[in-house]
Amino acid sequence: MAKATKVRYSGVGVYACQFLLSRVQSVSMDTDLSEEEVRELTNDEVREYVSQTPSVTVNIETNEYGSCRNLRALLTITGAAASDIINVSAIDGPSVDIGVMVEEDNVLTRTAIMNECYLSSIGWNFDVGGMATETFTLETDNKTWYLNDYAEAYSYNGVNFNSGGECTATSCMIDISFTLTEDVYLPVKQYVDGIAVTGVLTMADGNAVLGGLTKISWAAETAIASGTRYRTIICNTGTTNTTIPDAPSTSTIGGITRGMIDINLAISGNSFDDFGSEGTTNLLRVQSCGIDVDLSREALQELGHHRVFDRSLTLPVPVNITFNTLANDLEEWAKFTDLDWSTDGTTVGNSLGIDSFAKTAAICVRIFDAKDTEATRNLKKAIMASGIQITAESFGVDVGGNATQDFTAKGSNFLVSGLGGCFETSA
Repeated sequence: MAKATKVRYSGVGVYACQFLLSRVQSVSMDTDLSEEEVRELTNDEVREYVSQTPSVTVNIETNEYGSCRNLRALLTITGAAASDIINVSAIDGPSVDIGVMVEEDNVLTRTAIMNECYLSSIGWNFDVGGMATETFTLETDNKTWYLNDYAEAYSYNGVNFNSGGECTATSCMIDISFTLTEDVYLPVKQYVDGIAVTGVLTMADGNAVLGGLTKISWAAETAIASGTRYRTIICNTGTTNTTIPDAPSTSTIGGITRGMIDINLAISGNSFDDFGSEGTTNLLRVQSCGIDVDLSREALQELGHHRVFDRSLTLPVPVNITFNTLANDLEEWAKFTDLDWSTDGTTVGNSLGIDSFAKTAAICVRIFDAKDTEATRNLKKAIMASGIQITAESFGVDVGGNATQDFTAKGSNFLVSGLGGCFETSA
């Protein structure tokens, strides 16, 4: 077989379990094997390198396109309305398997799967001169390449379908999204609450269409209790696809630009309702805005198992927000305070000090499906951070340039929603 020449960007697909992520701009998978040196007296060399728990970091950057689909897939949220609110409680607990499918010289040849990945950060960046981005970082302790007969590999969430609510030793099942006319998908590995089941999985009933859904069932080694999280890696061992199966979002929006974004501010804001109607609290002259959510995890380990059995979210969750604006008057400064601003600025008094910033403000970024110059447009997504306060501000100007006014804020609460706006509480 000839040596592969290259891997094109168009020949790489990123999956969250069985869902192909959309608008992905970059992905990286970085591994630290955490090898520990073992030494001893009378020996000036290392006796052994002992593997501690590896650290695998996955970074995924996507274009923001007014959808919660990618975030919902990474949190394994299924069966809920697209408008449901995603907050800290929705993030504490869920994990996902990340798959990266690769074509070499335009032929599908391998898939990397990382089991039990937990979100460790989410970031949104809105810039006046480019596309808005949504960035995810995940952490885990494993990475396996599947190739040759297992080149087309997927990790699927288990389905408890029995009347008793459990997966028995002979009745494990997963729903899959393929038409199994010629292809044969074989379960090759199973994880129960993040722990790999040893031994070979054997097919029980083979491929079947049950209740209108294509399913695979097989005989597992042990029964799986109701409520247990189990995932199964399946590989196409029949007529393998020669290219990455394409099933991204059906949205026609490729990216979000400056005219499709509104940034609103509310003082003493703690809910969507604090924002009122559109445009009443818009921040103006904003050049860029970044929202970064730190989802730091505590890796929980136990004797008897090499791998981490859970990654508990560290609370409270820090939310850091930055604003870069073109300096003009002090109206934007006043909006971050409890002081009123009139058209001439006189109602704030004769001075504005750094001690006047509010400590319970909230911001809401609203994303539309069209520019503000369009006759009609619809709100597609809202991102809100509440209970924030200004932690730093900066004024500066260079020769030949425009003066800038920057603000940095922090908080510990955020919401993401597919609602029509920050002030709406239902779809």
